[in-house]
Amino acid sequence: MFQREIELWFGLNHPHVVKLFGGCHIGTPFFVCEEAKNGSLDKYLRAHPTEVWQKLYEAALGLEYLHARGIVHRYLKCDNILVNIDGDAKLTDFGLSALESAGAVRWVAPECLAGEQASYASDVFSLGMCIVQAVSGKMPWGNQLDNAVVKHRMRNGELPQRPLQFSDDQWQLVESMCKFDPRERMHLLVVVQKLRRLAEFPDGVIIEHVSKELDCDMALNLKQGLLSHDSSADYSVPCFVYQLLIERMEDIDNTCSSVNAKSSLNSILASAETWIKQLGNQLLTVDFVKAVFRGFSLHRQIDRVLAEHFIAPTSEVHGWADKCFSVLQAEQKGACP
Repeated sequence: MFQREIELWFGLNHPHVVKLFGGCHIGTPFFVCEEAKNGSLDKYLRAHPTEVWQKLYEAALGLEYLHARGIVHRYLKCDNILVNIDGDAKLTDFGLSALESAGAVRWVAPECLAGEQASYASDVFSLGMCIVQAVSGKMPWGNQLDNAVVKHRMRNGELPQRPLQFSDDQWQLVESMCKFDPRERMHLLVVVQKLRRLAEFPDGVIIEHVSKELDCDMALNLKQGLLSHDSSADYSVPCFVYQLLIERMEDIDNTCSSVNAKSSLNSILASAETWIKQLGNQLLTVDFVKAVFRGFSLHRQIDRVLAEHFIAPTSEVHGWADKCFSVLQAEQKGACP
């Protein structure tokens, strides 16, 4: 177990994952890692209760990083979310067995209690239980029930009683993350987005005025604007990234029946318009790099829209990561089309 965790941990580098510097397996195995002077998340929040949603958002960013690298945490609870001296939440103890500690059953997904392998979806469930603990200040299911009762209730699809500290929207997030069927749970991409909103607007006051349909005229104008740049080799990569972005939005608009999903695309399109207009003024290499990575961030926002609405597109235009990587490789070889 020690060797497995050190192999998982050593190559990771993220602001919300505890950094490992080394370890030793002789005698009692130990790790040498980044210090988290503020202790565990639940302890930190007792002194800083107004930071609860910001810290949960940071923890979710750390988990998103692990999942992007094929790592399932397996053992997520507030004791394994630490806070450093600067107040940054950081994940630790990933890769361990979720059932190694008897008390962990209160955070473990029901399918794992039944013997199934931990998964990205089971991590989402555990993060939902961390939200219950962080907001209420108490362990999921409280301190009165023993673990056998908790297991029985979880296997029957029950959730802890809603704590008084939760608003309707906040508890709905927990319910979406902790569905009994892992296939029905909210995707982590969407969880991150919703926690970011709660960190920014903890009272849930979010005012948005968004059209219910994709602005096709704007999309067409942006595509035409990109064509005016595409003849220059300097602009070929950012133009490809943004053209593919618009094609993805057009495909969703043409094939998807969800009005809410379509309406979510307009804010992405508006951001794309802002950054595409700046292409003509960018003369330095660093500016083009920024333009490309801004485009990547918009592609990830589309991924979040698809995940939030359980949309599984079939068009090949949605394989954006591989396509963009191929174009970048070709550019590096001096053969970018």
